[in-house]
Amino acid sequence: MIPRTYPTVLVSGTNATEMVVFELASAGSLVAWEDYIPVKLVSADASVADTYNNNGAIEVSLLASTSGMEAGIDYINVLQAPSATTAWYVGADGYIPIRDGK
Repeated sequence: MIPRTYPTVLVSGTNATEMVVFELASAGSLVAWEDYIPVKLVSADASVADTYNNNGAIEVSLLASTSGMEAGIDYINVLQAPSATTAWYVGADGYIPIRDGK
């Protein structure tokens, strides 16, 4: 799934939002595109942040802990996909470009 709606936090001092994510250490028995979203951290220009442009990326706020939270409700599980080659593609070689909003 390419996230169209997702849990967000408001960026202090702006009207912008960031997708709330938790980065998994490994997939284990989880399934890509069902249990987590494969991602690549990119250095997209701020002007295309939060766009689905070819050079765009989703701004994210990375959680350090998910204690008391529920995946898919309070945050989205993501996993770095270094071998993925196709941005914005739901498939074996696809990934979602993300940009750390910090």
